[in-house]
Amino acid sequence: MNISIKNANQMIDGLVERPPMSKRADHILNFCFAISVALTGVVCAIYTLQFAAIADTLDSRQIFTSSIYIAMLTLSAAGCLAIVVYNFSTHMKAIRIIARITMVLLLIDFVMCIAISGLHPLELVYLFQIGSLIVFQLYTDQKLARNSTFSSPWDMSKDKDRSSYIPLNFFNIFWVFLISSILGLVVEVIYHALVFGGYQDRAGMLWGPFSPIYGFGAVLITIALNRFWNRNGLIIFLIAGIIGAAFEFFVSFFMETAFGIVAWDYSGTFLNIQGRTNFAFFCAWGLLGVVWIKLILPTVLRVVDAIPLKLRAGLTVIFALFMIADGVMTMATLDSWYKRQANEPAITSVEKFCEKHYDDEFMENRFESMSIDPDLSSRIH
Repeated sequence: MNISIKNANQMIDGLVERPPMSKRADHILNFCFAISVALTGVVCAIYTLQFAAIADTLDSRQIFTSSIYIAMLTLSAAGCLAIVVYNFSTHMKAIRIIARITMVLLLIDFVMCIAISGLHPLELVYLFQIGSLIVFQLYTDQKLARNSTFSSPWDMSKDKDRSSYIPLNFFNIFWVFLISSILGLVVEVIYHALVFGGYQDRAGMLWGPFSPIYGFGAVLITIALNRFWNRNGLIIFLIAGIIGAAFEFFVSFFMETAFGIVAWDYSGTFLNIQGRTNFAFFCAWGLLGVVWIKLILPTVLRVVDAIPLKLRAGLTVIFALFMIADGVMTMATLDSWYKRQANEPAITSVEKFCEKHYDDEFMENRFESMSIDPDLSSRIH
């Protein structure tokens, strides 16, 4: 799809309208989502039958997580079906909203599937569906232009008519995730050095200097505050604190449920919740949210905007593919680590590869802040 010189010049002040979707693209995307509906229905049926067969042997937490998982599967299938049923030409705005909601549901499905049964071939279904939704969002995005930057984000008298902070497209969200993952790791390392003394590897992914909890946290905070960016700092502090603390609790619960891993424990501290988060880190997330929204994000946007559009698109694809591979390998090695600790033999070629190249010593050195105990996991085998 070519963008005219006139439209290219409009990037400085506004957003560029994309041409309408072609009939061929319409049919291809419809076909992908129709397959998604069928695949999700099959996965839901398989898991429901398995769950019904062993329900009387499960504890309360396993029953709860399994029930939520089945409900999320059903909702994500309904989302894909709605995209197929609606007409792209007349209901694009509604379809894009449904697509975003379905993307969130599929990510929850993917995470919960790992938490319940570890890595499984059925998870490829989710990767296919998520990939289809990313392609759909990119292809139909009406705002793949440069951001309308602002010079004084602290001054609430400026840009009063702006209803949102940034276009929430894949490009912006991805770069928010990537940059904040790196900055978050820097903050973690400095914090540990000042409080506990000495260096500790605080990375949360197998390869590279990334702490994904900060990446996802920044994405959630950016999305939540996209219409509150020029509000009072206290409002931003409270919203960011609630989101950060809730996400920290969820990550801790997921890591323990899926892999028996404890990465932090705040038991005994003021207003802690099951040792997974506490008041001090609620305040820390709130402060980070204010600094991120009011100070760092405008600079990040200017840096990203300085990259020519075609180069930015290419770099985004390259880095996105790397981060996907990094995330998949991180999950695979954590799963292999869990199975070795649970005395489960490596069966698949992936498990044997992880056992050979990422043994216990490597994992303990790479993820220094984590301890693993399979008895803490709630997997259903």
